Amino acid sequence: MTGEATAASRFASGLSVGVIGAGSIGTRHIRNLSALGTGDIIATDPDLSRRDIVTAIDRVRWAASAGEVLAERPDVMFVCTPTHLHAEGAIAALTA
Repeated sequence: MTGEATAASRFASGLSVGVIGAGSIGTRHIRNLSALGTGDIIATDPDLSRRDIVTAIDRVRWAASAGEVLAERPDVMFVCTPTHLHAEGAIAALTA
């Protein structure tokens, strides 16, 4: 691992990250966050079939709703919903 990658992993290990939307893009972000060693990842998606896929990834917890993710007060939020829902998720994250 390069020095830069090591520094990123050390930084990531102390973060909690919320992910709203666990489709293909959300799942890709979750896998990358896990590979970086992110300390805590909590995700949700209205499609419950995504739950088993996402929770099989290291350090990922599932939330029943976006509100539950936001109640955890994560350090970082990823809004990975369909484009027409981005504003709704971003506003909810900013005002939580």
